[in-house]
Amino acid sequence: QAFALRKQLEEIPEQQDPPRRAAATQILALCHNVSQTLHQQAESFNALRQEQRDIPSTLEGLAQRVEELRARIEPARATLGNLAVQYPATTLAAISSNPDHASQLIEGAYGSVVTGQQQVAAGDLGSAVAQARVAQNALGQAATLLDGVDRAQQDLAEAASRLATASASITSDIADVDRLAPGDATLAGLTTAAHAALSRASAASEPGGDPLGALA
Repeated sequence: QAFALRKQLEEIPEQQDPPRRAAATQILALCHNVSQTLHQQAESFNALRQEQRDIPSTLEGLAQRVEELRARIEPARATLGNLAVQYPATTLAAISSNPDHASQLIEGAYGSVVTGQQQVAAGDLGSAVAQARVAQNALGQAATLLDGVDRAQQDLAEAASRLATASASITSDIADVDRLAPGDATLAGLTTAAHAALSRASAASEPGGDPLGALA
């Protein structure tokens, strides 16, 4: 826009001072605004340049991360297999597909790393940075999925403890109802639901029980 105004300015006769001054003033304002914007974005530009300088080592590090996460896939499947002996499929439904999903993400990230390395060799550092970001995002998601499997045993153990605490609380509530409002029809539905919850909690403590489902 400033270049277009500059061309117009050159076509305005010198004796027409007001329009020349107006065009020049608009050019200065445009350049000032652009300069401010560039200054504000300078840090981002510098960071991008640094990313491009570091991209070969970044991709190398991501390739190593791919191998690290690949090595966790089979142990995660084994963990799920062990948990399946103790818990029903419904308890593990939320994490049962984690290893497969993580594997897909990891292989997708590997493809991005290879593409990025090819782009580095071709001198296209900007595209290589974009591929690295895709790989980083995918590997981050894969790690989260595998961490979920690794934590499953602890989460289930804590669920059992929380279930015991909740059961004790509900049992106390039922006792209060029986003591303070015996035969109160307005509480009959709640009391029935509370007894049903306690029965489910008791069943969850048996082999093959579902503590997470009972807790919910």
